[in-house]
Amino acid sequence: LIVVSDDVLATGVVAAIEHLRIDVPSNVKLLVLSHKGNEHCASIELATMQMNPFKNGSDAADEILMFLRDEKHEINLVLPPEFIPGESL
Repeated sequence: LIVVSDDVLATGVVAAIEHLRIDVPSNVKLLVLSHKGNEHCASIELATMQMNPFKNGSDAADEILMFLRDEKHEINLVLPPEFIPGESL
């Protein structure tokens, strides 16, 4: 399993792997941690873990508002990424 930070890097990794005639995902699996808008440049659909900044910001703001209304409110917030399946995994 190769984990890369973003789709720009993943595009180069996929090209290098294919140049070596290694099959993705049969021989090597690839997971991308964020999209920068270039995910369609790779020759295969990339599997990605992606954060939703709007939802995460909204959830965080809700928790902060609840804390400001009641200081005894314990903030216990988990902001999970969304898994987007692809051919690379």
